[in-house]
Amino acid sequence: MEHCHFLINRNRMFLACLIGANLLYSLSFFYYDASFLQHFSYTGLIFIVISVVFFVLPISPCFLQYFLLIGSHCSVLAFIFLHPHYINALWVIMLFALVSIYQSLRLSIISFIVLTLEMLFIFLQVRDVLADWHFASFYFFILTFCFMLLAIALHIKSSWGLLEANQKQLASQQAYLHLFFESANDSIAVFDLQQRVITVNPAFETLYGWTKEECIGKTIATVPTERQQEAKERHEALLKGKSFPGLEVIDQRKDGSYFNALITLSPIFNDDGQVMATSVISRDISYLKENERLTVQSEKLKIAGELAAGMAHEIRNPMTVISGFTQMMVKDTQSPYHAYATIINDEINRIDLIIEEFLILSKPHLMIKEPFALEAIVEEVCALMQESFLQQHVQSHITYEPNCPKIIGNKNQLKQVFVNIIKNAMEAMEQQVHKQLNITIKETAKREIAVIIEDNGEGISPDILAHIYEPFFTTKVSGTGLGMIISNKIMREHHGYITIDTTVNKGTTITLTFPIL
Repeated sequence: MEHCHFLINRNRMFLACLIGANLLYSLSFFYYDASFLQHFSYTGLIFIVISVVFFVLPISPCFLQYFLLIGSHCSVLAFIFLHPHYINALWVIMLFALVSIYQSLRLSIISFIVLTLEMLFIFLQVRDVLADWHFASFYFFILTFCFMLLAIALHIKSSWGLLEANQKQLASQQAYLHLFFESANDSIAVFDLQQRVITVNPAFETLYGWTKEECIGKTIATVPTERQQEAKERHEALLKGKSFPGLEVIDQRKDGSYFNALITLSPIFNDDGQVMATSVISRDISYLKENERLTVQSEKLKIAGELAAGMAHEIRNPMTVISGFTQMMVKDTQSPYHAYATIINDEINRIDLIIEEFLILSKPHLMIKEPFALEAIVEEVCALMQESFLQQHVQSHITYEPNCPKIIGNKNQLKQVFVNIIKNAMEAMEQQVHKQLNITIKETAKREIAVIIEDNGEGISPDILAHIYEPFFTTKVSGTGLGMIISNKIMREHHGYITIDTTVNKGTTITLTFPIL
């Protein structure tokens, strides 16, 4: 393909030289009256028109090459035959010189042989016009000149060959660079000094949401408004030649959503060492951040479990003794300390509850798995909590699709998850006049089954949501801060996950997603 490209360019150069020579030769007719130019202006202009047609037509380059070489020699011989003059014979030299454009030793040698035969033909045609010695000198001059052209052509061939090899290497490098740019998994964007987009790759379009046509030549908002000052300072440093490799930032998509990105900012220098553009290579690392969060959460669970395993036994033994005595004191209603004993007994029960939750964290539960329908478990939990719904005036509604797929797991553990989340929803609606709890069970497009628990409570603020899975973090006066972390642990043991969508003063939607059996 590269050879074809070079041959097209050489054919174009050959035609351009022929067109220029014919044009100049034809124009000379109007300024110099010579018998050897008779009628040439008209035939030359016709030849120019034909050459222009060949210049623009999509003809096979190999065919055009041989057609030009053979056709031009035949045309020159026909012209010399019609108008014999040694000046016209100079066209033969010009054609031989043009052959060097193709940088082919074979063509140069063949052309020299043809030249010799043409000169013999010219000698036979013009010997009656000129004196023998005049033409012999001219003939010798032409042959000598053509020998020189042949030597020059051989010398230029090596130079052009090296140049074309460099061009091929450069074209190959550019092709590989373009292939890398287009197929890279990381987003790549190039900006000018005014932060307008010069070009982007397909990965950029996928990651940020802008198409190449939308953003080229424009300034786009890939940085959140609250981080614009940091981006401005980095840009100023880039213009001074500084690079920023492996920088973790928060970037913004076209739709306004944020994501964690690992970016590398680099200046692009010209030959004078001045910054002419900048490049940004970006990678979405949101999943890495999520993995880090899950790892930290697992470590917290592990620490809490180890703590529970070490403390539960040691605490329960003395607490059993204390609980026995306080129960005796509570039964004595005549005691002046009866009220205090009641409080102590309640607190002991609370300590026992905390220890129970500790043990849930510490024990790697022996999972007795069985297939079951989630809607049956949800209805059972709601039936158990019906009294609480009535006392707090909560209107509950359960919706599920008929013939929902079953899951496999431990019923009792999942009951605890539903109880924890429904209790949280009820507590979030305490200040509401109309309390509505909706539970929906449905199959998702990803071949999973989801339990959606929605309330119209006070919602969860972003600050609290960021710590919701941390041990002992709670906003309740009597809370232990272990409910959500236990629920998340059970969900992970069932290969499921929890998704929280909340709006302050509007409510919270918690989705529990399970793999289908």
